[in-house]
Amino acid sequence: MNERVNRMAWLLAALLAWMWTWRHLSIEWRTNAQYEYGFGVPFLCLYMVWTRWRGPMGAGRGRGWMLVAAAGWLAFTLGELLRWHDPIWRFTAGLLAAGATLLSTASFFRLGGWPLLRREVFPLAFAWTAVPWPLPLELALTQNLLRFVTAFTTALLGVAGIPALQHGNAIELSNGILGIDDACSGIRSLQAALMATLFLGDYFRLSPWRRTGFVLGGAIISFAANCIRVLALALTFHGGGPATAIRYHDTVGTIATAVTFLAVFILAGVFRDRRSAGPVVSSPRHTNPGYGGIFACFAFMAIPLLTWSWFARVASATALAPERPQWTLNPSKLPPAWRSESVEPRPGERTGLQFSTWQGCRLQSPEGWSTQVIHLGWKPGESMPSLAFYHTPALCMPWVGWTEIGHPKKMTLPLRGGAVPFVAYHFTQDGVGLLVLQSLSSGGENGYHILDPEHLENRWHRLLTLWRAPLRQVNEELLIYLPALGDEDAQLRAAATAMDALLVDPPR
Repeated sequence: MNERVNRMAWLLAALLAWMWTWRHLSIEWRTNAQYEYGFGVPFLCLYMVWTRWRGPMGAGRGRGWMLVAAAGWLAFTLGELLRWHDPIWRFTAGLLAAGATLLSTASFFRLGGWPLLRREVFPLAFAWTAVPWPLPLELALTQNLLRFVTAFTTALLGVAGIPALQHGNAIELSNGILGIDDACSGIRSLQAALMATLFLGDYFRLSPWRRTGFVLGGAIISFAANCIRVLALALTFHGGGPATAIRYHDTVGTIATAVTFLAVFILAGVFRDRRSAGPVVSSPRHTNPGYGGIFACFAFMAIPLLTWSWFARVASATALAPERPQWTLNPSKLPPAWRSESVEPRPGERTGLQFSTWQGCRLQSPEGWSTQVIHLGWKPGESMPSLAFYHTPALCMPWVGWTEIGHPKKMTLPLRGGAVPFVAYHFTQDGVGLLVLQSLSSGGENGYHILDPEHLENRWHRLLTLWRAPLRQVNEELLIYLPALGDEDAQLRAAATAMDALLVDPPR
């Protein structure tokens, strides 16, 4: 009886660790369409673990499993601390997944020795397909794919006799400019195809060489389907204009995704080796896993409680968003001789940023210079995707062909008798200069504490603030885009003039 309880305790400890990790990851799966496929990974992973369970078992002897379990406990504890402190930092998800993986490794070894652990290595590795990639890697790959897809589509349009000119990640056509957002880069279909090919390769028990070819084939299929998708959007834009392209954007994307998965399933049948033998199955020989399972189970169950207790002492530092927004913009109240034009978000901005409110306008002053102001808001308690948290001009402007000059720096903008903190970014494109000002608000307060340029250059400084207080969620963002108007002081005066004309209420 004790042996059975201990075996169940080991399995329960590993399952609880993964369930808690998947619960945290579900925020990114829900708010970032790029990782929506993650909702299917837990079921596929558990299925693979179950199919491998019956087979030869060994004796998990030695003390190495204790070190693995201890490392898993430490990684999971640090991940849980960071979950309270900085929940949308992707390093947090990696630590939780690492802790769950290490605990599962120790559990499988204690329950079935090396034979069971070797069989369960692939499911443990497969579980990581649902973990968001490190943001620098994801952004670098996305931007490279965007540039390639844009150039490829522009070349195809030229071959078809349609005049097209590439501007960064945008295509200029005769009736306007088509912006290729990050959803059209192909990274979403590439990651989903990677998950699908890894699972199907294991399901059909492909040999290593066949499995490698299958994964590469799936990547090629996803890339080709995405190029066709962008070409279809460009042709739609050319034939019906921007409104038509926006109307069919999601439909074209859905069709491309469906075609990708259908082609992947067909490719699986091509690579399948029908002569492959099934897994060796025999009656498992159970070994006594000891009492470590009960300790591991209670230790991992205690981690969330302990971290909650730790941060309860500074819970007052986590302020909720005010009932009224920090900024209130109203273009209809502009002074005489000012002109305003509404700016609507692109589909990729809606999907990636998941904002609750959007205010965008393009202003033209009586002197003839123009500026663009974007105000974003997130409701209190709403989950924010990590891309929205790191949505700085330094990340998004290069996607549309702008090159950053120098490093971002802190500054203040005098508005209606107050000094509002901003971060300033300088860009250039085809000899044209642009200044972008960004201000973030958390709990009704403006400041640099969330998006400090020095803080961004070395994100490990965030670990140093772990013992002070949780980071407060961003609930408002203000962006001001200013063309080159001489020196920086002239641009800042122009920004203050524009905002004074646009603000209904001063920032509180």
